[in-house]
Amino acid sequence: MRKFLSKGYVRFIIFIILLITLIIISKSFSIDKEKMDAFFKKFPPIYSSLIFIALYVVSNFFVTGDPKEILKLVSVFVFGVYLSALLIYIAEIINATLFFNLSRFFGEEFMNKYLKGKFKNIYEKLGQLNLNWVFMLRLNILIPYRVLDVCFGISKISFRKYLAAVLIVSLPRIFFLQYIVGVLGNFSFGNIMNMKMHPAVAFLFVLYFMFSVVVIVKTKKRLW
Repeated sequence: MRKFLSKGYVRFIIFIILLITLIIISKSFSIDKEKMDAFFKKFPPIYSSLIFIALYVVSNFFVTGDPKEILKLVSVFVFGVYLSALLIYIAEIINATLFFNLSRFFGEEFMNKYLKGKFKNIYEKLGQLNLNWVFMLRLNILIPYRVLDVCFGISKISFRKYLAAVLIVSLPRIFFLQYIVGVLGNFSFGNIMNMKMHPAVAFLFVLYFMFSVVVIVKTKKRLW
């Protein structure tokens, strides 16, 4: 009974309840692209930039739905590719810091005490990954940032190491995806593969996609 009432166990249960609650809330939450575009244009650039960063951070608490994706799309047309990428980069540094430390607070003790068997082994290996592996995972376009934030947060990896990866390699990924949004008007694999007017970008995306797949396969072998 004492085991189930331990602080770490209670924190982890609260964490799961929060995630479920956010999923339920996010299913009924949506953002209108046109209204959001008009909203940002009402403010001077400095204020609209700060508002965008705040909204982008808040949108990451909605586990499903598309508020963050709508914001990415709107930001290209309001701020342009370069500034929108920079604003998202700043917001993602905040997000990474926030979600890493929240998951560590709520989940680390539970993982250390109660995780057993194969999952315990994976958990320990994740925390032992060197900086190069963290770089490659952070660059990977197939793994959502929040998944990385939470997984590394509950592992034993140091926040300093994870933050270094966030600061160094997040911007290239963000800029490339924002550039594609700027070219296409939205982001989908179908549109990318049909980019007859932009074969170079399509080719680079295919290479990036293949790199991401290889990283996932190699990481799985390393952890499993």
